[in-house]
Amino acid sequence: MREIRRRLDVLKIRQSNDLIEIRERIDNTVHEAVQTLITYLNSNGVHQRFSDWAQDEVRETFEKKGSDGVNQMFQKKLRDVIDEWEDEEFKKTKESLLEQIRQSFHSYESQLRSLRGNVTGGFPNVPGIDPLPEGVSFLGRVFVKISWFIHNWVLPFSWISKPAFLSSNSGETWEQILRSYLWFNSETRDAIEELSVKYLSEAAKEGVLKPFVKKILQEAEQYLSFIETQVPKEIEADKRLLVELSREKRPEGEITATYRPILDGALDIQEKLAFFGLREVGAADICSEWLDWNQGSYKLGAGKFSIMYRGKMTRHGEEQAVALKVFQEVCLAKNASRVIQEANQLSKLDHPHLVKFYGTAVVNENHDLKAILVMELCKEDLRNHFKSNPISVPVVSGERKHVLQAFKWVMEISSALDYIHHKKVVHKDLKLEKILLSEDNAVKLYDFSNCKEVDSITGKREGTPRYMAPEVLRYEMNDFKADIYSFGIVLWEIWFGQEAFACVDLRNLQHFIDLVSEGLRPEGKESKKTPCHWKGLMEKCWDGDPGKRPTAGECKEILTKLNNEWSGQLGEPFPK
Repeated sequence: MREIRRRLDVLKIRQSNDLIEIRERIDNTVHEAVQTLITYLNSNGVHQRFSDWAQDEVRETFEKKGSDGVNQMFQKKLRDVIDEWEDEEFKKTKESLLEQIRQSFHSYESQLRSLRGNVTGGFPNVPGIDPLPEGVSFLGRVFVKISWFIHNWVLPFSWISKPAFLSSNSGETWEQILRSYLWFNSETRDAIEELSVKYLSEAAKEGVLKPFVKKILQEAEQYLSFIETQVPKEIEADKRLLVELSREKRPEGEITATYRPILDGALDIQEKLAFFGLREVGAADICSEWLDWNQGSYKLGAGKFSIMYRGKMTRHGEEQAVALKVFQEVCLAKNASRVIQEANQLSKLDHPHLVKFYGTAVVNENHDLKAILVMELCKEDLRNHFKSNPISVPVVSGERKHVLQAFKWVMEISSALDYIHHKKVVHKDLKLEKILLSEDNAVKLYDFSNCKEVDSITGKREGTPRYMAPEVLRYEMNDFKADIYSFGIVLWEIWFGQEAFACVDLRNLQHFIDLVSEGLRPEGKESKKTPCHWKGLMEKCWDGDPGKRPTAGECKEILTKLNNEWSGQLGEPFPK
């Protein structure tokens, strides 16, 4: 207990130091970005493009619309130049900064969640006592805000109405200068080029650009200050819980009644911070204007907190089909924390057989706040695939091509599980509905809304009962091996194309828990048609003892070997 308290104090100091470091990084990045932009705007290539106007375009605009019309022309071209600079020069700088911040805080977040697991791990059989979830990783969200302000500060350059030397406070007005260039120079085209270069050079000065950048920086500073006041409260809540647990000798019921309000208070802090991030900060890395979807149709599915839509995303001139997970009612703080939890987890995972995550968008129209997770679009899940294509079920078809397809899918699933397990993440709800197929029939694991980092897992029951390992059903501590049990059930369902435990009444959950604990597993009328090696792996995966189950990596090795045997027709023939 003393060591945990010491580590909490160390983490609190680290949190303070890390916030200081973030501010320094923001300052340095903004300063370097402004200097780079100034150099870019003063380059010969940009000067040449900025001075390239159609014959008499500037003079005719001045005659028709006056100085404001000419200023709008210059302003638009300046915005176009800056947009181009952002795409070509600033993108890598932004990504580098975000990656540095992610790495900086990943260790902090993991240690804090680990300590929370240690604090509450002494009560594995009390459903009401759980460690604080990792969903709202406070400092981890800082990079979302920074992503937002870096993305936006270079875009809204409509604020540049005139460079300072052309303002009404200068010796000559903008209109007077225009007249002098257009009517009193012998070479009109040379005069316009000179005027363009002067406009660009004056706009490219630090004194012109810096105030706008500082304004955005102040908003980021306010956000960091808000976090700075909330994180210590979270740590203090953990320390208070630690102290009181060390003195605790009461029955479990009284323990739950005492500590549930304490944890609820800490959760409330987390959830309010999440809501602040979505509502006030607009914590997103995808512009909502890039997205297009019809809320009245094209639904891919609906859950308790969100609806899936088929949509389009257009950025940098390229359009692609995407899946949009739209969270409703994020005005509720608890829902906001759910959004950030899932986005935070998805941003850390990248594998060929996981649904690709593109980023988060926030739409706030007429006080109707929506959060959107933008993801890779897949054509269907495995459950629907077998329902619509029963002939593809290995036990039904008996054809080698369908057997090999099944091997390919389960190898890909095991590869994805091996990846997330090495990342210390447990899926916790693996089932056919969460296994999607891409257009080229590759497996894509989906839905990490229930996943947990292994250090934060307690005896909380999460997932779908028919796929839950016995230890999960019994509220016992669990880890990666719970996913392996679910994988065993998935192996059975892929082979038979049926739903496991279809004949068991799951409405009587306690009865089902007792049956599974006693060794009940799925059976099929045609179990004799299951290849012995497939069946053997399946039974190892759903063994009642977690310690006897293979790892995801071992499953992948076994399945790869079996697949090679079948591909080379070296394995046992498929029984007729």
